[in-house]
Amino acid sequence: MPIITKHWIVPSSELVFDASNKEGLHPLIVEILAKRGISGADALDRFLNPDYARDVHDPFLFDDMTKAVRRIARALEQNELIVIHGDYDADGICGSTLLYEILILLGANVEVYIPHREKEGYGMSISTLNGLKTKGCSLVITVDCGIANTDEVAHANTLGIDVIITDHHTEPSDPQRMPHAHAIIHPRVHADKYPFDHLAGVGSAFKLSQALIHTDSEKIIVKRRVDAHDELGNPIHWDAFEKWQLDLVAIATITDYMPLVGENRALVHFGFIVLEKTVRMGLRALMTQSGSVGQKPTAKMVGFDIGPRINAAGRVDHARLAFELLTAKDPDGADDLSKKIEATNILRRKISTKLAEEAEEAVLSDLESDNSILCAYNPTWPMGVLGLVAGKLSSKYSKPVILCTKKGALIEGTSRSVPGLNIMEAFHRISDLLHHYGGHGAAAGMALHEAVEFEVFRETITPHITDLLSSTDTRPSIHADISIALSDVSWDLVKSIGRLEPFGQQNAKPIFHISQVVIELISPIGKTGQHVRATFSQGATKRRAIGFSLAKQVEALKSGDIVDVLCEIDINEWNGQQELQISILDMRLSQEI
Repeated sequence: MPIITKHWIVPSSELVFDASNKEGLHPLIVEILAKRGISGADALDRFLNPDYARDVHDPFLFDDMTKAVRRIARALEQNELIVIHGDYDADGICGSTLLYEILILLGANVEVYIPHREKEGYGMSISTLNGLKTKGCSLVITVDCGIANTDEVAHANTLGIDVIITDHHTEPSDPQRMPHAHAIIHPRVHADKYPFDHLAGVGSAFKLSQALIHTDSEKIIVKRRVDAHDELGNPIHWDAFEKWQLDLVAIATITDYMPLVGENRALVHFGFIVLEKTVRMGLRALMTQSGSVGQKPTAKMVGFDIGPRINAAGRVDHARLAFELLTAKDPDGADDLSKKIEATNILRRKISTKLAEEAEEAVLSDLESDNSILCAYNPTWPMGVLGLVAGKLSSKYSKPVILCTKKGALIEGTSRSVPGLNIMEAFHRISDLLHHYGGHGAAAGMALHEAVEFEVFRETITPHITDLLSSTDTRPSIHADISIALSDVSWDLVKSIGRLEPFGQQNAKPIFHISQVVIELISPIGKTGQHVRATFSQGATKRRAIGFSLAKQVEALKSGDIVDVLCEIDINEWNGQQELQISILDMRLSQEI
């Protein structure tokens, strides 16, 4: 496979914004935040110092929240069977867990249903609803799914099952296809006036939990809250209970790649405080397996250590395993479940590695032809890891990717997009070929009608992708936040960078451009020599650097070369010692820039 040369977007090195601030930030960080639209004392304060009362919105701002709470109150009064229907990823599992917790405390007759990814697929199904009706269910609450289940909700209505949807995926483009649910808790539905658009599925579920905690208009809920006790017989302190749920909100919000701004930033900020001292036995056992227990939570820890393990259960086994872990009540059971999930995660990695090699070979012709989209089909590929592989290919080649497999009579697939392309818009355009589809602009799933062949789908969607990308620069790019000198890399700068945590979508870790540095030393490291270690100098300043998976890309560079570097600034800890470290994202000979 060819090495893709990245396009550098480098801003002016001139400081434009007023560097004075009451927060004690490094002037370079003030400049970066200002370029991201965060400037002035009030905006800096809101960003750097989240306030729960100020930044977490009233759940009753959702148009349908009162209807949802009132329907749950009736279910409590009549002891109806409530079924929480969650998705099989970390977002759905965490959201299902927190709703299950509060409904159990309120004395509800409640169960959780999570479909099998391979056997049942995403969202509700007619057969599942028929089975729930047979069990006596009369109320379904979805988590991280439901907004695309128009026909299924209609079927539920004919069965006498009310549906409350909590979701965040893209709603139907045709208003006539909006599900006729009893209530919809979704931050972006057309009629809603909720002030923050970017909640994860867990965020929508948490808002429903908040509403149950704070409603004072439903007498049975108020009474059940007063009567509720924990396992030791102590009364529930509901304000504290609300905040103890934030560990799950933080995990799912990060794992689902939601923008870490606005309300999400506050939810994750306080969620990290809870996560550091979480009382969930299963979560602590999982963190022990990943080696992250006892560490100060970061977005990187959640994104690389915790979230993937929760997701692994649904990818290669059954997501119910992760739900049971998060709700485990005894240490031995939690430990056993965490070990099972760890083994599942190891298997997931092996399957992903093998499938990634096969998929990359399958899209080689698209790469050689410079097609606008990488698209491949193999009926033997496991659906559970296709999204991971599609994401890797899209990130590596900066192209949208659709990977498909066979599931029953249908060809099903998953997609990952690139900045500037809403993949759901492409699916809207060819909806006559699709049995169903749904998701986000950046990641979506679909299935072809039984009579549609993969090559017909491929040939039909490609020109639409080309058209949608016609005004978009699709070259792989790295966007530096600011240009600095090597001498600017300091402990003060690192400290200020840390205050921007948690990093994620729309709040990326700052990327710095440093030009005209001399390579003093450079050598490959790692078991296969895939990484590179270097020492840079500029004038009297020297700094150590590391570049992960960059050895092949920079193998022509040598000591004495003068290079420009795009990098992040980190702290390297080793044997109790700390030193400043440049994490290289890309570097080139200076005259090539």
